[in-house]
Amino acid sequence: ADEVCTSPFDESLDVTLKRCIAFCYGVTVDWAPFVRVTVFADNANEHQLNVPVYHSLLVCFGEPDYLREQVKCKAVPGTDVQDGLVKPSAFWTRKIPGKSIPFRALAHALLGFFVELEDADPRKQLLVNILLQMHEACYNCVGRHKEVFEYCVYDLLDAEQRPDGRRLPSDRQQAMALVRQHAEIFLDKHKRNALHAAYLSPLKYLFQDIYEIFENLDSR
Repeated sequence: ADEVCTSPFDESLDVTLKRCIAFCYGVTVDWAPFVRVTVFADNANEHQLNVPVYHSLLVCFGEPDYLREQVKCKAVPGTDVQDGLVKPSAFWTRKIPGKSIPFRALAHALLGFFVELEDADPRKQLLVNILLQMHEACYNCVGRHKEVFEYCVYDLLDAEQRPDGRRLPSDRQQAMALVRQHAEIFLDKHKRNALHAAYLSPLKYLFQDIYEIFENLDSR
């Protein structure tokens, strides 16, 4: 967050997003705003067919110049698109604590890091999954945005540990990465178990007969 405040990315979010889409979907930058895809959900009834990538993300990020855009989609009860429209997400539009910039600035910096890599750099392939998950989250709920962002940060940390994506890390670097990976898995496992025991499992029991709520809890 400090880096984003002191050294913001030197192009607008919509331009960065066009470049990301162009790389991920193999189109030109000019054609990027017209890319449409199918977003698959766990429940087949919640699949989103032929939805735009570019405008969905910009509206969801709460980018000011795109707030009047109407991105229509299939209405899914219990999600941010329950009204059949993509909405600005509270996750991306809220301010970073102690800063004057919104969370979408972090997403912009993250996307910018990967899109600036050379196409031949293996690390750039991570951008494909990052963009796909960010787009999928537009049709879910605020919890999904948080989950996706955490995965993206892990990808960024891994990528930054390999300054040259084409050069294998040393034995020491590999050992350090392995220790960190297992420490993260250990902590994540216990945090997940505690969360389920204290909150999710009791809530799932209480709302087992209300599909919209249970489905969102069950996807966590």
